[in-house]
Formats: sequence, C-alpha cells, structure tokens
Amino acid sequence: MAVLILSLALFGIAFLVQVIMWRIYLPKNHSAMLGLIFLIILGFGLFVLAVFNFFGFSSQWVWIQKAQLILLFLCLAIAYIISYSAVEAQSPSIEMVIRIARAGSAGLSRDELAARMSDEKLVLPRLKELLDSKMAILKDAKYRLTPLGRNFIMAFVAYGNLLGKKQKGG
Repeated sequence: MAVLILSLALFGIAFLVQVIMWRIYLPKNHSAMLGLIFLIILGFGLFVLAVFNFFGFSSQWVWIQKAQLILLFLCLAIAYIISYSAVEAQSPSIEMVIRIARAGSAGLSRDELAARMSDEKLVLPRLKELLDSKMAILKDAKYRLTPLGRNFIMAFVAYGNLLGKKQKGG
C-alpha cells in the first residue's frame, strides 16, 4: 500500500509542477519537458526516501519495493505523457465533439462541421510539434523525417505488424 500511496503522491507533485510551470512558461517541446519533470520528481522522491531510511524516520524499504515504486510511477508518467498529447495538439475527434456540443440541440450539419475544421488548427500545430521535437526537418519546403522520427515511426509500424494491421496513409 505504501508503494501505491508514494507513487500517487509523486505523480501528484509532478502534475502540480507541470501546471505551475505551464502557467509561467510554456516550453517548446512539451513531451520532453514532461519527461524531465517526471524523472526529476522520481529522483527527488527516491532521494527523500533514502534520507528518511538513513535517519530511521521510516521503515527500511527493500529493493523490490523501490523497484515497484519506480515501475508504477513510470507507468503513470508514460500514460500521462501519451494522454497529454491529445490536449497539447488539438485532437480532430475532440475538436469535432466540442463543436457538436456547442451547437446544442440544433445540431451541426456535416458541411458546417467540415467548414469549421481547418488545417491551421489541426495540421499546422502538429507539423510544428514534429519540428520542435526534432522528429522532422523542413528543407526545400518539404518535411523530412530525422533519424529520431524514423525510429519513432518504426516502433509503430512494428507494433502494427505484430497485430496484423495493414499500414494506412500514403
């Protein structure tokens, strides 16, 4: 139970640090900064735990409990960072649901919805994020993947192949 409580407490601290930081300064590469915040908070938590153990303020944690703490915290952090991308770059699905909800009981026709969805809000921010995260470069007015971008997409292709999914897109 202590592992769960401490993992959730550290996650909550990392979340508060992110909220405060984002209100003061919005970083260029959100995902990298989130990863850094979570790693620093994890390191801080392990340090505090070691100090408490050293001075006898808490019962000794065995290595398996520390491993469980690290694993649970990292799982929470990774899930959060992945979920955050839906908020960071406006998800087309979320944008559509918001627009339909705003229309209320009157509803929204397909043509009205299509007219309100634009590349400026949905595509361009994603392209900027690709450049900011060094997944792609813009050269001669064309986007090209960097080695980081190629490695990233290879993981998704491999996962899709494992599941027997056919590749979409062009």
